[in-house]
Amino acid sequence: VQPLTTTEPRLLGLDIENEPLWYGGGDFTYDSVVCISAKWVGDPGVVTFWLDWRKSDRQLVKLLSPLRGLIEECDALLGHNFQHDWKGVRAVFNHLQQPFLPKRHIVDTMRCIPSGMPRSLEWLCDMFDLGEKPHVAARTWIAALNRYEPWAIEKVKERNRDDVILTEKLYEREKELGWITPRVPTRRKG
Repeated sequence: VQPLTTTEPRLLGLDIENEPLWYGGGDFTYDSVVCISAKWVGDPGVVTFWLDWRKSDRQLVKLLSPLRGLIEECDALLGHNFQHDWKGVRAVFNHLQQPFLPKRHIVDTMRCIPSGMPRSLEWLCDMFDLGEKPHVAARTWIAALNRYEPWAIEKVKERNRDDVILTEKLYEREKELGWITPRVPTRRKG
């Protein structure tokens, strides 16, 4: 038997893009997730999943299998206004009748902002000079979501990837400022 050793916590950044389907009254909109990007904090690579809901559930489950693996492997999830994203990711797997995703510690860069400051990712990235949050014009959204035009899909995927990268940059800045003190449980290997 090998002794237990502590490894560094693995944070997985996640972001979704979604299409509003209909307004449910009050503050509730039912939506459909169309794109999910994931990135290990500290690693330059980003993996992006485009969900073409015209495909069969079996095809979508196969497409998302690597994402499930990443979530199962991570110690914590990182996002901005992450409650929205995490609900969307879980809803996708639930809709596809897959086993529930494991619970993970959550680090939400929006929840760490001192009161009185704007909390949007766009504003914070501008304030801290982290990069510009990409904008997608309505015409491009329509071309991607309704017409499945490859150029428009790539624009939406690019925005999704950039949001994951910008959120990680904001996370690092918040750590420098002492706004975030992650207490992420570490895994033990043995």
